[in-house]
Amino acid sequence: MTPNAPQTRPPLPATPDEMAFLRRAFARLVVAKVGVDDPRIEAAFAAVPREAFLGRRPWHLPTRGAPVMLPPDPVLAYQDAVIALLPGRGINNGEPSLHARMIAALGLREGERVAHLGAGTGYFSAILARLVGESGHVLAVEHEAGLAGHAERTLAGDPQVRAIAGDGLALDLEGFDAVYVSFAVEDYPKTWLAALARGTRILAPLGARTDGPGHTFATGAAYLLAPGEGGVAARFVSPAFFICAEGAEPVAPDHRARLARAFAEGRPRDVSRLVLGSAVAEGEGDVFFAGEDWALCR
Repeated sequence: MTPNAPQTRPPLPATPDEMAFLRRAFARLVVAKVGVDDPRIEAAFAAVPREAFLGRRPWHLPTRGAPVMLPPDPVLAYQDAVIALLPGRGINNGEPSLHARMIAALGLREGERVAHLGAGTGYFSAILARLVGESGHVLAVEHEAGLAGHAERTLAGDPQVRAIAGDGLALDLEGFDAVYVSFAVEDYPKTWLAALARGTRILAPLGARTDGPGHTFATGAAYLLAPGEGGVAARFVSPAFFICAEGAEPVAPDHRARLARAFAEGRPRDVSRLVLGSAVAEGEGDVFFAGEDWALCR
């Protein structure tokens, strides 16, 4: 072996105490990066072993060029970066700090029932479960059967979580207090609008689709939709670049063009309410974007 040859010896495995310390440091970094001041969320990130949800190794870090492959070392899971679950399809584990911000906005309480749509292998479902506690319940729904199976196996020890393969756009949301969505939509489905009318709050990315090699993403924003006495409040949570929902009905080209233009020119951070029904049309008052049965307004 030449003096400058790379070392091929595997790293010494971290001890359980070292991994626990690493998770605590990771959790503190993740919440601090996005200004989340909630010890419950920090504790949830510190408790859940991310490496258990990442599938086969080596892991892939998506980049603009060729993906970076990580050696099989669970220590490397604890960085604020997306890690690919299905590299050829653009499906990844999600950026932890972005999800920390979104989960904090949802404001989960002990004992609540939550539907996690687009759960992947269940990493963030496990974090949601720690926030609702033993008296709460999380239903983790994933369209991709292989990922749903991984989630079901990994979450088997969490009695308040149930993972299933299914269509999050068609799921009956009766009885859920909150819905956490980990994919983007171009149009709010009727099942979600019905849930909002019953008082369920929903945190979901909305955006206009752009096609890429082997996958489809949407660029827009994540909004918290929270029904109350004065109607449905809508709050901008974060810019969002998420993979699009699989199985969604295609929207009209005009709808997509208007949505893209709204996010480019229409002050998406100023959105403050969602109006249900078709009474509000684009061009009236402070409408940010009008769908067929709903409108986001400033």
